Amino acid sequence: MIIAAALIVPVFWYRHYVQDGGKFPARMLEDLGIKRVRLLTNNPNKLASLAACGVEIVGREAHAFAPNGVNDQYLATKAERFGHLLGE
Repeated sequence: MIIAAALIVPVFWYRHYVQDGGKFPARMLEDLGIKRVRLLTNNPNKLASLAACGVEIVGREAHAFAPNGVNDQYLATKAERFGHLLGE
């Protein structure tokens, strides 16, 4: 069975994410009975954090944002400072 779900976490819940070391999304998935996910992300920390909490990562779909003159520095910063997986 394939279940497509998007979890949009309100900004005021972000403090829970920070306070529990990033386990909040995994706890939400557990509460929903979701044990395996395919993520739409460029952030390797999200992959590692969920995997460390016991969530099986069955795949990753990259966001495709081509540099366009306006977002060049933003994308470079994401890749350099945060290790985001861009261009894959």
